[in-house]
Amino acid sequence: MFVRLLVLLALAVSARASAQAPVSLADALGAARQQSPEVALAGEAIAGERANLRAAASAFDPQLYGSVGGGQAATPNRSFQGTTPVLATAGSGYQQVEVGVQRQYRSGLALTPLVQMTRTAADGTSALLETTAGVSLAYPVLGGRERNTALAAEDAAGQRISAARADLDRAAETAAAAAAVAYWDYVGAVRIQEALQVAEARAARLLADTEALVAA
Repeated sequence: MFVRLLVLLALAVSARASAQAPVSLADALGAARQQSPEVALAGEAIAGERANLRAAASAFDPQLYGSVGGGQAATPNRSFQGTTPVLATAGSGYQQVEVGVQRQYRSGLALTPLVQMTRTAADGTSALLETTAGVSLAYPVLGGRERNTALAAEDAAGQRISAARADLDRAAETAAAAAAVAYWDYVGAVRIQEALQVAEARAARLLADTEALVAA
């Protein structure tokens, strides 16, 4: 109903603005689609669901992670200088850095390559530097359940986009149908007005002719 009134108002304004250029049905349908609030809301819903799809797909983006740690240990060491006891400590420590990348694939495969570096040092000895590299793999073997779980959010977002597109098409069709009805109401009103104007002109001529005959 709102769309119909809106189209009628637009047609009336257009007709007043330019009586020489009648509004076409295509113009009415285009105005209804552009100005319908239902069509605008359906378009916004599609944009929102596309954002949800991007968020769901981000679960398969590579993720960089890292960690830094370390420790220090001191061991008491009792000794004698002559007959005098001397208490000293022997220390050791380590620092560790780990960097890796986690990646979940749509097939269900999870891949995690990493590099780990460890530096160990003790009093009186040279520091020892160790570097370790490796790759961790995980793949579902129970009928692809993990794969279905990983894809569930993305599939759901894709289906919601399809539903939102269907809502947009339905809203556009509803607006077009209301606009078509309003347009033909407008055309009928214009034709009736034209017919009344013709009838009025004929009546005026008939009255003039009658008055002329009476005067003669």
